[in-house]
Amino acid sequence: MTPSKLEAVLKRKLGVAYRKARGKNGIEFKICCPFCLKRYGKPDKGYKLSLNPEMNAAHCFRCDYSGPVSGIFKIKNDNTPSAKRVEFVNFKSEPPGELVRISELPDDHRCCNYLRGRGFSVDALDRYFGVMYCSQGRKYAGGIYDTTNTVIFPVWMHGKLAGWQSRLMYNPDTLTEAECAAMGFMKDEEGQFIRPPKYFTDPVMRKGECLYNFDLARQSELVVVCEGTMDAMSVGPCGVATFGKGVTEMQARIIQNNWKLAAILLDPGDAEEEMEKLKAHLRCIPSFVVDLKGYKDAGEAPSLEIWRQIYDSAAKAGFNLLEYKLNVKPDSLKP
Repeated sequence: MTPSKLEAVLKRKLGVAYRKARGKNGIEFKICCPFCLKRYGKPDKGYKLSLNPEMNAAHCFRCDYSGPVSGIFKIKNDNTPSAKRVEFVNFKSEPPGELVRISELPDDHRCCNYLRGRGFSVDALDRYFGVMYCSQGRKYAGGIYDTTNTVIFPVWMHGKLAGWQSRLMYNPDTLTEAECAAMGFMKDEEGQFIRPPKYFTDPVMRKGECLYNFDLARQSELVVVCEGTMDAMSVGPCGVATFGKGVTEMQARIIQNNWKLAAILLDPGDAEEEMEKLKAHLRCIPSFVVDLKGYKDAGEAPSLEIWRQIYDSAAKAGFNLLEYKLNVKPDSLKP
């Protein structure tokens, strides 16, 4: 492999931060080692993994990992969010069905129209998050949930596909009682539909040990912690989702180990207790709470409004976000 090809993979395909230098064995690239957390117990933030593309050799001077460069990135299979097809090479479970990148769908496809109806840019969701459409799915939870004709959000952790989450593309509230009965929909005591759920998460994925959009958000020093995938996508590249209002100790530990500052943006009103709990968990890094005004959750708000309130909340808490590296793209995901 040539240095220019490896640099293209690091920069354009994976979006990985790297340092380039000329060593005694040719041009080398240094990145934060993806194996340190598992092998050493702590994530690498010091660019300890050295890559020599001409020798096809990789070595971490922290956790002592050694192996081929091509083996680390699986360049042949291209197992990244920017690939045309997602290869489920790291799955312990089966994929949710036949998947297609939303960039490959017709412009007037139902999935594209749904995402635009939620205010998102389809191109931006494809480029940053690798959102997919499931044309032919599988049934889960005893047949209660069918992933056919759903939006699929791949969940990446340290460059590996840890699982997925599926989202319905229709609102049961718009259906008649006869249609609901025919489809087996059920309501709870408050009149909210609980069967099938709007979201369904890969049953094998350990969601309490994952954060949606982890890999992209790691490129910033600030992380914005949200509940759902739609919330995180509305925030943009700095947003992560916990897959629910409950935040596990493992998720809190991941946040502490990978970011310098955390903005806590759970759903207004019904997650205040969880916000304070998460803030208490994050003892090792500074954090502040964003009480989103005027919207039910971040998924309903425009990106620019979300960031206006994030900056205001940070200033009130005594933080100047200009002092932190933010991976916020100028082309908004959700105008």
